[in-house]
Parts: sequence; structure tokens; C-alpha cells
Amino acid sequence: MDLGVGSPLQPISGASDLSLAALPTLGAAFGLASLNRLEGLPRLDLAQQDLDAQQLSTMLALLLYRLMASRAGSLEPARALAEASGGATGATGPAGGGGSSPRVSISGEAPLGGASGELKADSSGKVKPDQLRAYLEKRIASSKLNGFRPEDGARYGVDGSARSWADFMTKLVQQESGFNSKDVSEPDAFRGGSRGLFQLSFDDAKTYGLNGGKPFTAEQLADPAFNADVAVTIMERLVLKTGSISSGAGQYWGPIKRGWTG
Repeated sequence: MDLGVGSPLQPISGASDLSLAALPTLGAAFGLASLNRLEGLPRLDLAQQDLDAQQLSTMLALLLYRLMASRAGSLEPARALAEASGGATGATGPAGGGGSSPRVSISGEAPLGGASGELKADSSGKVKPDQLRAYLEKRIASSKLNGFRPEDGARYGVDGSARSWADFMTKLVQQESGFNSKDVSEPDAFRGGSRGLFQLSFDDAKTYGLNGGKPFTAEQLADPAFNADVAVTIMERLVLKTGSISSGAGQYWGPIKRGWTG
């Protein structure tokens, strides 16, 4: 069989000989540098009923080469099979460039801000406590806080469950902003002041490696979901680092530092 690339090779007796034992011969015949040549070979239709021996041999050789290439990591298996049979290469799946990718935050956690409209404030900026608690519980359930019981957790009513963390953080919002997403305080203490539900600041983005390192904007911190997500991230970082709420979260939130326990 003449494989049709470069110099003729020693014939392989027939299609039945194109087994795994023939792979070294095929690999040498095509070579890893021959991929461009392969791209130029005619596309063969597997459904075609009147293939002659030469066409069948060429098709099988191409298929085996594609499979070898996929084994070597140069082609995705699905793409290898599709291209060998003349199929399309745009199969759907989790991999591949050009498709849309899920949003991912800088910290590797769930994207900041949640789903659009998942947590809203009314026209005055107020958020309903029950809605905030439910939102926090959902977000905390996928964070490292879920299942973590700090050494002083009992003092704050935190047993490690997402619900107990959400209860605690909802009560913290009452202390910090009174559930007002438009609340701004301490304008002289921090650039832009302390803002939103959890009273966060613009430069927290840089401190905690969020938002691509760019300072948060007033609009972002006024978004209840965004503000809550950042607060969960900060709580997670500080409490897991110190093992306690008082020494961890107390570094950031004034009420905790002053002895408030919920």
C-alpha cells in the first residue's frame, strides 16, 4: 500500500493489517511533522459504500494516525475522530477556545455580585433582612466558611453551618449599616469612606486581591449582592487565617472589635 505521502513505502497487505501492530509503521510514514500534509488528504465519507481498497486503506491509515496524535496530546480525541471521518470539528463540550466561559472571580471563589436581581434594595437602598440572610446562606454554602467552626464560634452563635454564618453576618449588617445599601460613613478614615451593607472601602479590592486589583467603585459597593459577596470573602480570609471571629473578623469590623457578639 502506498500511503501517498512522500516516497512510497513497503505495502501493507490490506486493511486487515491496519492493527495496533502497524502503528509504528504508520507513525514513521506520516511523522509528527506531516500533519499539514494530512490536512491536505481528501476527506473520505464513512457512509460511502463503494470505497475501493486504496481509499479504504488511506482512510483507515488517516484514522489511526489521528488517534495516535490524540494519544500524544496533539489533538482532542473527539476532534481526531471527527476530522478523520471528515466531520465537523466544532463539537460542543467543556473545553475549547472561542466559546463563552463562566465568570470566575480573582480569588477563585464564586463570581462577585451573584445573579442579576438575586438580591435587591428598594428605592431608599434598604434590603430586607430575610432576603439578605437567604442570599448569604447560599453564598456561604459554597465558601470555605461552610463547615468551619471557629474556636470562639459559640460566643457568636456560629456552629460552622452556612445558616449560622448567614445569621451572624445578617446581624452584623444591622450593626454596620442598618440594612441600607446606600449608607456611607467614615469619609475621613478611608478613601471614599465605608460603604454599603457591610461598610466596605474602595481599597479592599487591592488588599484582598479582588476586582483585578482595581479599586472598587461606589456603584459596586452600593450593589447589595456585590457588597455581600466581598464581605463573605473577607470574612473567610480573616477567620480561616486566625481561627477565630474576634481576632480575625475583629480586625476589620468595628462592632466585633468593640465586643459585639450578635
